[in-house]
This record gives sequence, structure tokens and C-alpha cells, in this order.
Amino acid sequence: MSPGGIVRPLALITGFVPFAGDAVNPSASLLAQLPDRFGDHLLLKCCLPVDTLRAPRLLVQALGGSAPRHVIHLGLAEKRETISMEMVARNVCDFRIPDEGGCLRRGAVVPGAPEVLGVRMPVELLEARWRERGIPVERSEDAGEFLCNQIFYESLWRMPADVGVAFVHLPPDEALVAWRQDQGLPLPQAWVPMAQQREALMEMLDVLGTLTSTDV
Repeated sequence: MSPGGIVRPLALITGFVPFAGDAVNPSASLLAQLPDRFGDHLLLKCCLPVDTLRAPRLLVQALGGSAPRHVIHLGLAEKRETISMEMVARNVCDFRIPDEGGCLRRGAVVPGAPEVLGVRMPVELLEARWRERGIPVERSEDAGEFLCNQIFYESLWRMPADVGVAFVHLPPDEALVAWRQDQGLPLPQAWVPMAQQREALMEMLDVLGTLTSTDV
């Protein structure tokens, strides 16, 4: 509970809308499957546009003045073969394609800020839980140079130090594969069922909820 007696949400969880011609984005699909509460804890959810200017503004609006204990960003990494926990965010944008607003951004995410910021999350505890449940999850040191890295860096930079911040990259799921197949488009090299992606996130929330409940 916050000093003012207001119960803090356990987490704000974000995903991204489909982009670059796709009709499916696993991060948005997973977000839509999440409950509004996890046990006794409130969850906030927000699907972000792939827009370098609008995404940060919408993130602030989603917070609505609240101070969640954790912020978990989700995004698609279509060349990954498994779920990935990003370990660092870099202070750089180098868009290889324009965003939804037509911006081809290049430069610092936050001018004058550190070059690299590290994930704020009990990674070892989370990895232990995922291993226990037989869910393959790997660490990654490269969140890219597009919106995923940008929103991860901005959250690490702007959120209070007591707020956990993570970015989880998701591989394609069966719905994205099926849509591309129907469209006659090239298929991803690998995919992970949405049920397993959802299980990974729910186990993550369970670990964070347990830590919150025991004030560890």
C-alpha cells in the first residue's frame, strides 16, 4: 500500500498493436487475454501504437496517476524462437522502417541520459519458476532500436526506482502463422503457442504477486 493508503496496482502491462501489414500481434493478443485482477491485485493494461510520439503519451495516460509496483512491456520479435527477457535498454533509436506516423527516428531516446539501463526485475527468481514449469525463456541483450527498445528505455528512465520494469519479447504464435499462411506471405521460422506465452506471463505475475504480498 502506498503512503497515502491507496493500494498500488501490481502491474501495468503493455503490448503493441499489429504493425507493418500484419493483422495479428501476439503481444496485443496476449494482453487481451489477461484478467483485470490477479488474485487480490489490480492489473492495468494498455495496447500501445507503434508510434514514437504517441506511445509514450498513451503510456502516461494508462498510468492515470497510479504508481504500479511493476511495468511489464510485451512486444513481438518475429525472428525469435522462444520468449525472451530483455536485460538492457539502450539510449538509441535507429528505425529501419518508419513508424505508424511516418517517423524514421534516429538519435537518443532521452538526450543526455545514460547509454544503457538494466532491467529492474527479479530475473533469477522468474527464471527458476519458468524452469520449474517447463517454459523455455531466454535472456536477451538486444531489444532492438525500434519502439520496443524506446518504450523500455523510457520506462526505466522515467519510472521511480522502486518500480520494477521489464520488457518481454514474444515469438510469433499460431494465429500470426495462420494469418500469414492465409495471405500467402512468408512464414516465421518458429512459433510458440499462445497458451504457453500466456502461461509464462501468468507465472511471472504470480512470482511478482508473491513478492509483493510478503514485502520482499
